[in-house]
Amino acid sequence: TELLNHLRPLFSRTGAYTCPHCGAEVPPGMNEARMVPYTCPACGTAFDGLGAEQLAFNSEGACPTCGGTGVTRVVDESTLVPDESISIDDGAVAPWGTLMWDLMKQVCGACGVRTDVPFNRLTQEERDIVLHGPAEKRHILYRAKKGDTFAEMDFTYYNAVRTVENATLQGQGREG
Repeated sequence: TELLNHLRPLFSRTGAYTCPHCGAEVPPGMNEARMVPYTCPACGTAFDGLGAEQLAFNSEGACPTCGGTGVTRVVDESTLVPDESISIDDGAVAPWGTLMWDLMKQVCGACGVRTDVPFNRLTQEERDIVLHGPAEKRHILYRAKKGDTFAEMDFTYYNAVRTVENATLQGQGREG
């Protein structure tokens, strides 16, 4: 249905706002429709309200946590490394098990993580890099699985959590 097309303008005009400066409640008004900033009655801070377009789930979304869908997806980190007795090179990190993500094993190594030892022997710092490491470009010497072909490449590191989040977003028609 096109019900959302009618609800977004309604919510943008009738919803109460919270002042981003002092946290006071600012009563609803037609400011958004008139393209006029709201003014906090407590501290006088002026701020823009949310327009109907910003409340669409396929744009910024009404909520930064759920993207306006009403569903919050959280990665269960306990499932990312199902067998800690094997190394990253041997497939310890489940999200990197597909052909597309297999390269992350080498990129992870370029981030300073030992990929040839059992996961349960990694330091806490190495584990943090695997699960939550920053999305930084790394220069690697890529070795093809078949043959003796090498190539120098730059890849952005996708930690295990971000790999799953990205796959989820792509499944929803968005990319992160």
